[in-house]
Amino acid sequence: MTKIKNELLKNRIILDEYIEQFVLKDFRNPDLDVNITLLYFEGKAMLIDTGYLFQAEVIADFLLEREIEVTEVLLTHYHPDHSAGISVFNPNKIYASEHYQDNFKRCSEEWDPKTHYVKPTHLLKDQETLFFGPHMLKIMDSKSHSIDSIMIEINDQYLLVGDLIMRDIEHTTTYPYISIDGDIQGYLHSLNLVQERSQHILLLSHGMPISDQSLFKTVVDDYLLYFKSLEAFKADREKNIPQFDWSFERWHNSNLRFLL
Repeated sequence: MTKIKNELLKNRIILDEYIEQFVLKDFRNPDLDVNITLLYFEGKAMLIDTGYLFQAEVIADFLLEREIEVTEVLLTHYHPDHSAGISVFNPNKIYASEHYQDNFKRCSEEWDPKTHYVKPTHLLKDQETLFFGPHMLKIMDSKSHSIDSIMIEINDQYLLVGDLIMRDIEHTTTYPYISIDGDIQGYLHSLNLVQERSQHILLLSHGMPISDQSLFKTVVDDYLLYFKSLEAFKADREKNIPQFDWSFERWHNSNLRFLL
């Protein structure tokens, strides 16, 4: 890889045999890294999310050097920092939520029209199970950060939550972000599902994995409190929304548009 591409790849986290996460710089949002998750076996790979084009190219070169072919891609949702890089890999299968259409259109026509976005070949339903080599993946509909958001339970050990929970480059939890088609109730439902899996290792699309159970509990409990407070404020403007020592406070201000 060239020097620039080497600088883009900040970290390679080996989670388990045949499971890794790549941590990449994002020039468009330098306070928030982008993670691409790799499941592989016998020279074949499934990527969970692909990053932007320039990030996908870094991973493509890395895998080419190791003679690993990306045959499948699974998207946590259709936002540019998760789905723009699909065309770099030309996979046989592309999995995404059955609710992907609106965000696919936004990517292609509004947010990033210069990039060629590729439609999924397989649409996923809630509680569907996928298998890739030795890996078992259970799909959970999230409809939180966006209507097409999904969470993925991997081998009954890891829970990849997409953008449901995010942490910045300083390992500070960010305020959550409700996208244009996101939903507060979807967030509460999804966080309750996460809370039920407190023995899992939490994998984020932005931020380092969370394996410490105390940190896991703190992050999830605080997010639940935040969204319950938003619901209470929506019903009664006299209610207070607690302030947290989180980054990306502008996302909180953006979330308030759902309440006004």
